[in-house]
Order: sequence, then structure tokens, then C-alpha cells
Amino acid sequence: MTSKKDIAKNNDINKIQKQIEALSKKDKLLLLQKIEITEEYSGMLPPPAMLKEFDNIIPNGADRLMKLLEVEVKERHENNKIYLKYTSVGLYLAFALAIGAFIGGFYLAVKGNNIGAAILIGSVLSGVIISFIKGK
Repeated sequence: MTSKKDIAKNNDINKIQKQIEALSKKDKLLLLQKIEITEEYSGMLPPPAMLKEFDNIIPNGADRLMKLLEVEVKERHENNKIYLKYTSVGLYLAFALAIGAFIGGFYLAVKGNNIGAAILIGSVLSGVIISFIKGK
């Protein structure tokens, strides 16, 4: 299915082609001298043709680039593992703290300090609710 943007782009290209065809040979050569080609890529790996150019410019350039990417990926994976480890430790500690606070609040309520129990349990419960709302 062709979108309106694609149709407009093709119409623009057709107009440009007609304008170029209308130029004299001398003007076409001048235009070709001013044309600049830009290549882009996204992601970690450049296309194979660009890797070949790296080899032409820098001895073993493609190999050096690949080694650099391998080190980067390895470091990123290690950092993600550390992040997940600390995140899970934090969740366990927060859970233990909440359970401890609820037990302490229950103990205060049993001993007759209802205001202290309400403050302790209310503050922990509000912290848990706020963390669920914020998603952290």
C-alpha cells in the first residue's frame, strides 16, 4: 500500500529528474560536481561495504572495530547483570522492611499504642502505594 508521503516523494523526484534533463551538458557536469553523497546507518554494525572501506583506510580497521564492539557488548551485558542484581536485592530489602514495619505496627496496636501503630503502618503503606503508582 502506497502512502501519501510516498506518492508526494515520487512526484518530487520526477520533477527533479525533468529539471535535470532540461539542463545543458555543461550545467549537468557542474551539478554533478556539487552533488554530495551521505551514507548513514543505525545500530552497532556498519554495512559490509563500509567495513571494507575501514580496512582500506586503516590497516585491519574492520577487525579492530569488531573487537571494540565485542568489548562494548560484553561490558554492557555485565552492567545489566549488576543492575538486575542490585534491583532484586533492593526489592527484597524493601519487602523485609515493609513486613518488619507491619509486625512492629501490629505489636504497637496490641500494646495499646494505636496512634503509633497507625503512623507506622500508614507511612509504610503509603510508601508502597506511591512506589506502585510511580512504577519504581
